[in-house]
Amino acid sequence: MKKILISIAVLLIAVSSFAMEAPDVKVNGGVKMRGYSLDNFLDFNSSSDGDNWSVFRIQSNIAATAAFEKNVTACVNFSNQTYGEGVSDYLDNQSGKVFVDQAWIEVKKFLDTPINMKFGRQLLMYGGGFVLFTGQSQYASTAMYFDGVKLTWAVKDKMDIDLLYFKDQENNRADAVDDDMTMIGLYVTAKLLPGQQELYVLHKEDQDQKGAAPPEKNFYLIGARVSNKMSFGLDYALEGGYETGKYDDRNQIDQKAYALKADLGYTLKVKTDPRIFAGYVYLSGDGTPGDDTNNSWDSFYGGWPIYGDMLAWKYINVGAANSLSNPYPGYTVGGRIGGEVIYSNLTMGTVGVGFAPRSDISVKLSGSMLEFIDVNPAFTDSEEFGNYYQLDAKYNYTDTLSFAMYAGMIDPGDAFGPDTENAYEFYWETSLKF
Repeated sequence: MKKILISIAVLLIAVSSFAMEAPDVKVNGGVKMRGYSLDNFLDFNSSSDGDNWSVFRIQSNIAATAAFEKNVTACVNFSNQTYGEGVSDYLDNQSGKVFVDQAWIEVKKFLDTPINMKFGRQLLMYGGGFVLFTGQSQYASTAMYFDGVKLTWAVKDKMDIDLLYFKDQENNRADAVDDDMTMIGLYVTAKLLPGQQELYVLHKEDQDQKGAAPPEKNFYLIGARVSNKMSFGLDYALEGGYETGKYDDRNQIDQKAYALKADLGYTLKVKTDPRIFAGYVYLSGDGTPGDDTNNSWDSFYGGWPIYGDMLAWKYINVGAANSLSNPYPGYTVGGRIGGEVIYSNLTMGTVGVGFAPRSDISVKLSGSMLEFIDVNPAFTDSEEFGNYYQLDAKYNYTDTLSFAMYAGMIDPGDAFGPDTENAYEFYWETSLKF
């Protein structure tokens, strides 16, 4: 604790001296507290209490951003959480530990060219977060950073071309140990047509730690996204991707998988701004495990909680302790890290409505039907995952302080076998940003 206090004191002194030299320094941060109640999210069984949680979660962060001459900007963001004192899992982000959530340097219009460069620990959030959202999905969305370099070519006002080289996990520094998780890619964002168009080619390499059980991934993801929000109230987003290469380079197992995400909404021009929406998700599964081709979608970095908080808990990688392993025994192969969220082998259709009864209050309700694409025939012949219900509500008390509530439930289907019980999640939240 003494070391933490000394570090924070040094940081504040550094920020103060930094502010005297830099043209523009901004300090911001936030405090967020949640009270959770979770039941049956792993096993759909009330008689087992290991997945019944009643817990506070407190997050805090403070960041300093400084702008210098020649379009140079730097940012350092320190974060902390308390999520069960004494809990030792996920050591980089364990309770009570202050960690660096962002630390980057950005140079815009380098040498008076349309090239922007960004170096360091940073967030990569593209589109709807379908494939690039969090590099740390094992941390329950507390930390989402990647470490690396991004170069952006700003092609006039209509297109940005990003070149990406990032480490999801560096692990051992020595090259003698092959254990890195690396992402390299090209991401194009354009507005050549109405709305926004995105095209990407990303390469994922997960080294196999010299013959350890997880596969040695070495494959490419090719994808595209189109989206628009029209003045008369209609909005849409459509994204799809195809994965090709080696699911397991060591054992010569190919990766051939694909996925689709579609969202459609319409906002009525009336007092409460109701938005009626529908969505569809398809993440391919592997009907013939054990052959020389893997067809299960690799969620890449579209992690927690892109499909809602409750479903993220259902897809969390805790091995056989998760009842997901019964109808879908290969669910863990998509990830190498305990606690990671790894979506695949799923179809989900959703309908819902969002509205604002007052200018400072927003509410969203949705219901979804979920099915597996392929299941373990030794356990079940049903592909019925179940029904999924969610409620979000938020009250903006001031411009900086908000109160929120989330409630989710999964009513498990026949794929999980008989005598299952509903899984529930509820939390309230108080959040202040400054």
